[in-house]
Amino acid sequence: MEVLKSILEKEKPFLVLIGHTTQGMDFAPRLSVRLRRPLIAGCVEYEKQADRLILTRQVFNAKMNMKTSPRGEPPYFATASPGAFPGDEVETGGSAAVMAFPVQLSGGSRRKLLERVEAPKGKADLTSAPIIVSGGRGLKQKRKLQPGF
Repeated sequence: MEVLKSILEKEKPFLVLIGHTTQGMDFAPRLSVRLRRPLIAGCVEYEKQADRLILTRQVFNAKMNMKTSPRGEPPYFATASPGAFPGDEVETGGSAAVMAFPVQLSGGSRRKLLERVEAPKGKADLTSAPIIVSGGRGLKQKRKLQPGF
């Protein structure tokens, strides 16, 4: 966190784009708060009009799109949903400059792993199950869950 904060304060980018993944949504809000900059999460489209950034995100369970523009000074923070930008729009060629930044790390991590808990043995791992059958109170009777009912 401190390393990126120092780089962003020095380089002053216009936009910091982070993947809208579990790790990205853990990291992006903390970084944007640390730098006191707005974060717009789950973006599926962007456009730039002069110096104004307009980001589109889906709302109401992806039934509507909302266009929004962050206020304040850059850098702006946004997370992009996986697959939001088609691969055919990627420009090829060119070469990105690789820059080295000397950093000073102060102290250790404030996070500490207390315990790692494994799933109990003998239980079904639903992520690898080919078929999942589920029933709720609406069935009312056990026999209604039988095949061919």
